[in-house]
Amino acid sequence: AYIRDRDVKGTLGAVAAAVLAFAYTGVVIGFLLAIRREQGVWVMASVVLVIKLCDIGALFTGLAIGKHKLIEWISPKKTWEGFVGGVLTSGVAAVVLLLIARSAGESAASESLRAMPLWLAGVLGVVLGAAGQAGDLSESVLKRDAGMKDSGRIVPGFGGVVDVLDSLVLAGPLAYWGLMAASWV
Repeated sequence: AYIRDRDVKGTLGAVAAAVLAFAYTGVVIGFLLAIRREQGVWVMASVVLVIKLCDIGALFTGLAIGKHKLIEWISPKKTWEGFVGGVLTSGVAAVVLLLIARSAGESAASESLRAMPLWLAGVLGVVLGAAGQAGDLSESVLKRDAGMKDSGRIVPGFGGVVDVLDSLVLAGPLAYWGLMAASWV
């Protein structure tokens, strides 16, 4: 399709973008499904919640006390204060969700996950929050390169489907391997 006019200029970039789009969503869905299969739906939902709560914590912290720009040329509204507030929100959320899983019993999480130390849940939450922010910034780089502000109009107010999934791309694999490692502790 890219060379139908007998012009190969830009073909490599277009094909690379198409492959990236499939890999981008495939990685997210694949690792979340692996977490669902091995740890259960509650754990998968908790992982997504911990990662997305970083965005919410960063937004409110940045609005309240944000002064120092994180990487202005990539994402002009993000601040260092927001970043710290977001990752701390993720850490606290991970601890709270683990406490809820422990009190909910067998159905909420595997025995090895319920035995996870609270400090490890907090550290994993902070790491997932930071990885989510890195995924968000990575997607912002791609949007800036494409000259777009939002990745679509399907999810109004959130910038598009890719803008909703961006934080999960880097954090999804880390969540999977982090949960696996936590079960060995």
